[in-house]
Amino acid sequence: WNIGSAYGTVVVGGYIYAAITDTSIVRKVSLATGQAVLDITVGNDPRGLCYDGTYIWCANYGANGPVGTTVSKINVATDTVVATITVGTNPGFLEYDGSGYVWVACTTSTNVYKINTTTNAVTTIAMGQTSGCVAFDNRAYMYFGSAATTILKKVRITTNVVTGLLMPTVSYGICSASNFIWASNFNTKICRINRMNSRIVQVKIGRSPTRRPAFDGKRIWLP
Repeated sequence: WNIGSAYGTVVVGGYIYAAITDTSIVRKVSLATGQAVLDITVGNDPRGLCYDGTYIWCANYGANGPVGTTVSKINVATDTVVATITVGTNPGFLEYDGSGYVWVACTTSTNVYKINTTTNAVTTIAMGQTSGCVAFDNRAYMYFGSAATTILKKVRITTNVVTGLLMPTVSYGICSASNFIWASNFNTKICRINRMNSRIVQVKIGRSPTRRPAFDGKRIWLP
């Protein structure tokens, strides 16, 4: 499929929505035909996407123009942007917590941002470091990795309390899989963190994963 330089993607119904970098477009593509059916105008240089069941949320990074500071909220029933919410600088990745909030990691801000999906109100949570990736453990915590430090931060979604975990390496991408959080980096190993006791195991893979891993229900996939 030739749909442009897609960065973040989400699947909704029979369509995949793709954030096209270096543009201001989220492209809607038919899964049946592989053809683009609609372009939705968002902010400059869209990156991460997530879906809360009603809305798609898009992080407008802004690498090739004014520094991005916004998240676009797209109603999938109409494929229109219904709100633009201001967060920190260079928002790159988002996660929905299943409880009415979207969490935003900003690569050049030392805060993370929690958006109420109903009211669009923003809560700012101080992290003390930048966040380059985010993953939800599907239970109680949102995890934030950083390419600038070996501290992995986790935030309890109900209280916003932040704690830190010392990692062997920096984290370029993280994902949740059952009882574990997996963190990749520019190294030949990937880290597996037990979410129950925070025990870390490094798994040698012989390659250098560059971005976020993905879990398909059985296996971890690495770009």
